[in-house]
Amino acid sequence: MNFLQALFKVNKKPKVSVYLSNRRRINLSSQILLLGIIIWVCQGGKAIADNGPFSSCPAPAYLSQGTTNSTIKLYSVDLFSGGLSAISASDIPGGINGIGFNQLDGYIYGMKSGTNNIVTRLDKTGVATDLGSIAGLPPGNYNVGDVDSNGVLYVSAGGGTIYGIDITPTSPNYRKVIKTITNVVSGIQDFAFHPTNGKLYTIRQSDGRIYEISWSSGANVTATNNDRGIPTALSTGSAYGGVFFAIDGSFYGYRNGTNGSNDGRIYRITNVAGTGLPIATLITSSARGVSQNDGARCALAPPIYPPNTVDYGDALDTDDDTGTDNYRTKALDNGPGHEIIAGLRIGTNIDGDSGSLQNTPATDDDNNGSPDDEDGIASFPTLYTNAGTSYSVSVNVTNTTGNNAYLVGYIDFNKDGDFDDANEKSTTVTVSNNPTANQSVVFTTPAGMNAGNTYARFRLSSTQAQAESSVGIATSGEVEDYQIAIAGYDYGDAPSSYGDASHDNPATPTVYLGSIKPDKELSTQLGTDSGAAAAGDDNNGTPDDEDAFTALANVPIVGNYSLNVPVHNTSSNPATLHAWIDFDKDGQFESGEYQNATVANNSTSASLNWTVPIGTLPGSTHVRFRLTSDNTLIDNIGTSNIDERSIGNASNGEVEDYPVSISVPIYDYGDAPDTGTGTGAGNYQTTASDGGAAQVKINTAGLVLSLGSNIDTDDGTLQNAAANADDINGTPNDEDGVASFPALTTTANQTYTVPVTVQNNVPSANAYLVGYIDFNKDGDFLDAGEKSATVTIPTNSTNPRTFNVTFITPAGMTTGNTYARFRLGQVKATAESATGASISTDNGEIEDYQIAIVSPISPLAGQLVINEVFYAQTGTSADENDEFIELFNSSNNTIDISGFKLIDGNLLVSAITYPNALDSTAGSITGNQSPYVFPHGTSLQPGEYAVIWIGDETADHDATGATFQAWLGRMPKLNNIGDDIWLYDANTRIIDYMAYGTGADINIRPDSSLGFWDSTYENNLGGAASGQSISLTPNGMDGNTSACWEKRRSL
Repeated sequence: MNFLQALFKVNKKPKVSVYLSNRRRINLSSQILLLGIIIWVCQGGKAIADNGPFSSCPAPAYLSQGTTNSTIKLYSVDLFSGGLSAISASDIPGGINGIGFNQLDGYIYGMKSGTNNIVTRLDKTGVATDLGSIAGLPPGNYNVGDVDSNGVLYVSAGGGTIYGIDITPTSPNYRKVIKTITNVVSGIQDFAFHPTNGKLYTIRQSDGRIYEISWSSGANVTATNNDRGIPTALSTGSAYGGVFFAIDGSFYGYRNGTNGSNDGRIYRITNVAGTGLPIATLITSSARGVSQNDGARCALAPPIYPPNTVDYGDALDTDDDTGTDNYRTKALDNGPGHEIIAGLRIGTNIDGDSGSLQNTPATDDDNNGSPDDEDGIASFPTLYTNAGTSYSVSVNVTNTTGNNAYLVGYIDFNKDGDFDDANEKSTTVTVSNNPTANQSVVFTTPAGMNAGNTYARFRLSSTQAQAESSVGIATSGEVEDYQIAIAGYDYGDAPSSYGDASHDNPATPTVYLGSIKPDKELSTQLGTDSGAAAAGDDNNGTPDDEDAFTALANVPIVGNYSLNVPVHNTSSNPATLHAWIDFDKDGQFESGEYQNATVANNSTSASLNWTVPIGTLPGSTHVRFRLTSDNTLIDNIGTSNIDERSIGNASNGEVEDYPVSISVPIYDYGDAPDTGTGTGAGNYQTTASDGGAAQVKINTAGLVLSLGSNIDTDDGTLQNAAANADDINGTPNDEDGVASFPALTTTANQTYTVPVTVQNNVPSANAYLVGYIDFNKDGDFLDAGEKSATVTIPTNSTNPRTFNVTFITPAGMTTGNTYARFRLGQVKATAESATGASISTDNGEIEDYQIAIVSPISPLAGQLVINEVFYAQTGTSADENDEFIELFNSSNNTIDISGFKLIDGNLLVSAITYPNALDSTAGSITGNQSPYVFPHGTSLQPGEYAVIWIGDETADHDATGATFQAWLGRMPKLNNIGDDIWLYDANTRIIDYMAYGTGADINIRPDSSLGFWDSTYENNLGGAASGQSISLTPNGMDGNTSACWEKRRSL
């Protein structure tokens, strides 16, 4: 522990402020001692009391001022008003003179007053610390001084010789004279370094003449004193003990003295480093006159003006460098400022500001204070990346000063944060004295521009040289900054024969295809990759913006082709999606190959559907999509070989071209009846030409995705009333996903569940199963409740599997035939549509079925049964009315059968047509299409029978033991080789049902959907010699399989 630590017993790590030459201050942690607010450091063997540096490049000027060496204090001075504020709390011991502000560390350095060679440093509170004597510096009264940008203190005793002193503690030359400059103009009281050119400027006391002092490199050099003349209006005859610079090159002189009427004045002098006579302007005569006075200021600080008398720009300025989105705008960065005068402005309004306003949209000046003055440019023409074009901006200007003014525009074409590159400054416009008028500011666009936001600046001044610089102070006029967009083009990239399509592409597009904003190309992309792959735009720039599709599904040679196109529209206006498929492969897009869709604001997809022209042949071709809100795209109906909407420029949006293959279909379609275009009762969208549902059949070895066990493909033309055209056409018979349907009755709000057999072993790929039933029989599946809940079918190596497809039945159903469709696919959205073809690898299958909507089932089902049916007379003794139907009460209750109905042919449910049905005489047992109705008052006790005799005779036969018998007396009989028998109650609810057939197979299978039968049946009921019947076994025991029936001989 050293003696300071022992003394204060404290060890902390405060932050030390370090100043850099670019005026950025960084904070470092250093192991130093802290007690209260006094930091003690050891520097050059001296303990220094330090309250810290001034803020980074402060705006005020500073004066060491007093009447004698012992009464000097440090003051800050407002260069506008001349007002002083004491920095030092008390007189500086021994005084200080020849001061300067060190930009590197934020302290003021000077020489101790009197004849000596001691350097003194002042902190932010005016506390002085003597750093010690300077080796090589002769003793003298060094009343003139400043610090250059390298941290070297230059001092002089009124001129003649200047000494440069190293004041950097870490330098090996610390507190040594490192430069001696002789032959310096004499009779001077202060000098200051220019902020950019490294030269000293001073005002000679005797005559007010300004000198520019420069020298060559080396340790001992001779000064060059450039006489800049005596500015008009600058008072002479007294000392200018304080001189200061601002970052814009403005030079300030503080005249001290106590005797003359001109003492205590502050002047602002411009053009000190230029050509011609400097110009002096009296700022204030209210400053204090004193006998001893010396000045210091950060030369990179902004100029001082009265509040709201200077208008600055407001382009983005994030620090004191330049770079992308970082301009010289603020006063502290020598940004453009204009002293406001009457009669000279851009636009209608002008206001002053502090020089600190800037933001990304370059609207901070407009939004701050009033009036809103950034009004000189109503709008900018679209600026494109094309090089060598003339770009003109109309600027509203007023000049009533009586003299010419000068208007210059600047655009940062390469977006590097300055306006200094080739072509970034417009030609100068001379604005004569006249009322308000629009002026054209013209640029020639350079090569190499990139699309995106950039900035423009416009300066109006009475001084041409000031207008022709993008930075610095101008003594008149106004500046306006704007953020503008450089727009590129998005081009198509199909082969050249298709013609060029281009879209203006602003920096922030709101209308485009896919999810990636379009990139910008400098020239056409047609055929740049030989065209076939249509990848020129894809391969040009990043990101790859051709992202609406990775690849397009093959176009079939017949039927429809549908696409859901991902789009983006946040323009607040509707846009139009234009699209063409070159079906005839002639290398041009024609109007017959065109489809479009309206894309509302905030839409994310649009649907397109083409009907493939008849005669389309397989092969490779191209597709073009154009999305834009530009409604000037119009086809010239006078031309037939090209649709002009497919070429030319659109004012916004995007174009994407794709290759596509036209191929032979690989689809499975449905087969519900489709008798013509559109829909209606018994007329569905089934075929390819009518937009029917279709799924790509999976074509990968070992993989299966199907309804049931089998799947085939077809050309999209199969349909019939039985919805079995696909099943009976080709092999295998593939409509096997639904073994049987549960009874579908007219009851509303019932949960109707269809078991569907499915196979899916596609790795890591779910499939989706959706069912559709046309409950109201209007020819579509679009009404409420007609689409089932979506069933997810996960992949599994065990197949087939059964899944339940569930509906909630709607109200208003009527009995009769209708149709069901089941769709299995890998894209959920496609499976959930009853029409349209899947695309690409969206594999699956479609199956359509005819099903019956029947009356509700009676509560007597299973209690009153069809017990025996004698359907064939084969013996020689058979009579005309030997056939009969026998009913049996198998319950324990009396059943009143009054009004019950018995019929064959299923006429009460609109004549269901079965495959291979041979009963062409529906309703034959009554001779017409009406059922037999049991008379009022007819009842069956438990175990009793009722027999209905069929034939044209009456009471010819008698059934012993039957409680009730009836003879129909009509010739039509049951069909010998197949029929179906129905028994309904008085409310037309089904009680029982059976179907039969003879020969090798039953021709009419019992309908298991009614719940009375399963899918089994007896294959052979033939063999009786003189007649046969079938009956329940045992007697009266109702059952739902054909095994419950047996063959019998009768008569």
